[in-house]
Amino acid sequence: MLDKIIHCAMLIALALSCASCASLKCEHFPGERELIADKGLSGRSIWKFGTETFHVQTVNPNKVIASWVKWDEATATHTLESVEVVLSKLDETLFLNLRKDGLYTILRVVPAGEHEVVLLTIDNAKVDADFEKGAIKGNKKGGEFTLECSKEELEAYVRANLNTLFSLKASGVLKLIEGKYGVVKKLL
Repeated sequence: MLDKIIHCAMLIALALSCASCASLKCEHFPGERELIADKGLSGRSIWKFGTETFHVQTVNPNKVIASWVKWDEATATHTLESVEVVLSKLDETLFLNLRKDGLYTILRVVPAGEHEVVLLTIDNAKVDADFEKGAIKGNKKGGEFTLECSKEELEAYVRANLNTLFSLKASGVLKLIEGKYGVVKKLL
């Protein structure tokens, strides 16, 4: 069902901020790619999450790039960071997947308002416990978990743990500042 109007690129910005928190990474993303062309999205937009601002550009019907400026304390300069964004859907759940260095950082998408969305990152304790008991394989470094599994194994894990895997404690609201709106499907 369609009833929340927001540009999917807005999702990207929050994901970029959340990606620096606890994160779940994998060579695959859950579900099927939601084609940007099917959403009627194009052009560029600007999004805000906390004090951060993100510029999002639709490159072609299937590719979206998000960019932001990062301060480097060591060199006392700003640098431009960019990441490819993939919106995907597993059953009725939307995910925002940020691709960098061959891995996707996986975030759950929850529509929140006419011009905003909530992105949920993982529950660190849940994923840590699953690693410890061998329910999932991969490696962890601090709050960053990298799964080593097939796409089918990833999807089975996400489906089985959907209600406990992503945490409201590690979430945030992303707001559109400027740009066109697209449609995000309402979770049933």
